[in-house]
Amino acid sequence: MMSWRSYKTLLKPIFKAISKPGIGNPHTPYEAELMAIGAKPVAIMSPSDITPDLQLAIDKGDVVKTGEKLFREHFRIYHRNDQNAEAALISNILSHAWNNHEDLNEQQAEQVVAFFALDSTKGNSDWNVLLHAEMSEHLNSLKNSDRYLKAGLLLEGHMKGLAPLRIDEGYPENRRLEESVQSRRISALDFNTESCVQVYAQAAKVEDGRELFARYYSEGVEDYTELDNFESHKRVAHLLGFTENDFAWFWGTKYQNPVIKRLMYSTNQIRAKARREYMKSNISHDLSCE
Repeated sequence: MMSWRSYKTLLKPIFKAISKPGIGNPHTPYEAELMAIGAKPVAIMSPSDITPDLQLAIDKGDVVKTGEKLFREHFRIYHRNDQNAEAALISNILSHAWNNHEDLNEQQAEQVVAFFALDSTKGNSDWNVLLHAEMSEHLNSLKNSDRYLKAGLLLEGHMKGLAPLRIDEGYPENRRLEESVQSRRISALDFNTESCVQVYAQAAKVEDGRELFARYYSEGVEDYTELDNFESHKRVAHLLGFTENDFAWFWGTKYQNPVIKRLMYSTNQIRAKARREYMKSNISHDLSCE
């Protein structure tokens, strides 16, 4: 009779193939499990993410905390004037979820997806991935040009609100949107989040954990080789155990065909599960996910 380990050995190439295309947040929600068994090299977590198994690995010294930071963020939601009440509801939902590192229930996820006009074909269960992708697109558009295309849709009344824009720590405010707020053509609602974030690394990857903390939170980053924006993001992704395809998906250099994007989003969860199983079957090898 074939053992479960033998079955998993046979399934390993299948898990690898399924999870090979880029995955948004490829180790979510399995970071604690993967860290506890030594399958993930480095992770960014909050105190509430620490499971009993991971705490045991920390107590034994198999996993080491390499940095901790109290993280505060200031977000702004630009929205239509007739959406004040709903914008307040959405900001409360998001601030509570992000402050407490909690997922949304099905109704809340549907409300967030609908308010920001996220692509419903991508699946409401991935609301956080969808929203952060939209937030990243929003921010990159503002950095590259003052004329953000979706701002026009909002100003013309075709959208309820734009994805939250983080406006602290030098993130840009949009002149066109701010002038529209001043003239009361649209409204803006601000909310804050605060949480403790921690970086953990396998005992054999402590230096990588220290580098990740430095690069991600600009704490002692001068002790490491200076990188441009692209290479810095790529280095952080590598330290977290992302594959090249994961980073390409994050950076927008692959999978951008609209049909492919819908397929990628709709299969994200099952591919993340396959990545989890592949990494678990690979723990006797190098800690990075090839």
